Amino acid sequence: MGVARVAIQGPFATEETHRVGAMDTLAVILEGPERMALRTLELNPLGPSDVLVEIAFSGISSGTEKLLWSGRMPPFPGMGYPLVPGYESVGRVVEAGTEARGRIGDWVFVPGANCYTNARGLFGGTARRVIVPSARALPVPETLGEAGVLFALSATALHAINSGAAPDLIVGHGVLGRLLARITLALGAPAPTVEIVLDLPGDVAFERALARDGGGVDRFESRGPGFQRDVAAAMRDYVSRVPTADAVDATGPEDEVAERILACVVAHAREAARV
Repeated sequence: MGVARVAIQGPFATEETHRVGAMDTLAVILEGPERMALRTLELNPLGPSDVLVEIAFSGISSGTEKLLWSGRMPPFPGMGYPLVPGYESVGRVVEAGTEARGRIGDWVFVPGANCYTNARGLFGGTARRVIVPSARALPVPETLGEAGVLFALSATALHAINSGAAPDLIVGHGVLGRLLARITLALGAPAPTVEIVLDLPGDVAFERALARDGGGVDRFESRGPGFQRDVAAAMRDYVSRVPTADAVDATGPEDEVAERILACVVAHAREAARV
């Protein structure tokens, strides 16, 4: 996952070039699979309980956005093009309906928006301005800055941990994996073992991130096309040595990888039940 500043600059995408009006917005729009544009969209009218949010940062989900970009997102109600992606945005409430005037000035997290007259807003957060019901504009500390886009993903990590025991093993050290590791430590649980994927041997950035997150000294490194086999083998080895381990998959993998990981975890659970 990455973070994009929505205050886009340069001749390609300035407010002056796009002539963004008071109730228009400059938005990233997917016209169709592998067809992306940046253009001005008209916003729906502001309702009595709505707020208008000036977006400062918007998260980019490498999983969801990749599926939307490639056209491989499974069909579900409301799915279609053109659409505005993005469901992890933060910014300031700059206008509000008559019932929400007290929200003006709030710094908020916006989990997507459906506020465009000529584009789908299934996710809808990657735009200069968005309109959402006041209840969907969630206050967050402005001091978080761009890190505020992690609000929803942090909740996902916390729910995963709260649904069972703190993890002993975290497969994947991307954004979700790192959040899982940090929350595990914040809750006072022992440092988990983290399986990481290194594109290059001795990747310094991953080494430093792992150290900051307090991952256990025991770890697995997976590289190249054998990733699926590596993960499955590593997990089998780990659970054979730590038979009571609780594992969390945070790789966001393709189906084949997910199936291998799931099969390993299920086999471990069944073995543990027999002990």
